[in-house]
Amino acid sequence: MSFAERLDALFHQKLSPTGSPYTNAQVAEGVQREFGVKLSTNTVQSLRTGARENPKQQTIKALADWFGVPVGYFFGDFSDPDQATSQRPEPDAATAIAAAAENAGVLSVALRADGLSEEGLRLLTQVIDQVRRAEGLPAVAGHPAVDAPAGLDLSN
Repeated sequence: MSFAERLDALFHQKLSPTGSPYTNAQVAEGVQREFGVKLSTNTVQSLRTGARENPKQQTIKALADWFGVPVGYFFGDFSDPDQATSQRPEPDAATAIAAAAENAGVLSVALRADGLSEEGLRLLTQVIDQVRRAEGLPAVAGHPAVDAPAGLDLSN
């Protein structure tokens, strides 16, 4: 597998805290924020497609750290990112919420939900789950960031 194929595989197999695949922009911004390595969205896309080859060592290291795989993953030490020992811990609820809140649409829905009754929150959750299914997005049930507060039953 080429570097591009391995990087692209990570995008499909290592999901964001919201359960969705990371976007090129999220990875570029996250790598810069967490590791201080400047990558543009276009650079990430070019690396994924193979249009750009031979990334710098610091870029490879930052991408490996971001996706929680050893650097050797990109050089054939592991063919499957899930076989590689994860170095990136599972995100906690606060991290997942912060990542989702970076999306203005998600934040807008959250702000509108503030103050709703338990019944209103249950109905809103059902509608959102239905839309996620219709758009082919993975379920988020059971994720620590979306577990219902004590006393709120969202299963009905």
